[in-house]
Amino acid sequence: MDQIEGIDANKIGVAGFSLGAIVGYLATAVDPRVDAGLFIGMPLLPITEGEAASFTSPFAYAEGFGERKVALVAGTEDQMYSREGVDALVAQMPPGTQTYWIESGHDFPDDTAGISVAFFKDAF
Repeated sequence: MDQIEGIDANKIGVAGFSLGAIVGYLATAVDPRVDAGLFIGMPLLPITEGEAASFTSPFAYAEGFGERKVALVAGTEDQMYSREGVDALVAQMPPGTQTYWIESGHDFPDDTAGISVAFFKDAF
């Protein structure tokens, strides 16, 4: 990125949807070069009582964001997670983590892109 004219490699944002949201979430939590992350429709792996959490469970990385700007976009009717699960994850993340609830299932409406643009404009 340092080699591309017009790119500021000191301002890196990651966005992902569904599986891409999990990958982006994990990358943002462990890579200090990433400054902001927006994760849309991120599935939450179910963890039952007494079961060891998977190494890919977002809960295992919730504290890794430090001071970075982070947001989750979730659909009110999405079957990939529950409101309780998203709220529990956000409760473990750093203060200032934003949550946007959209009236949708896992296929988000086109105007969700406006949230993404506004989030990154604010982050940078």
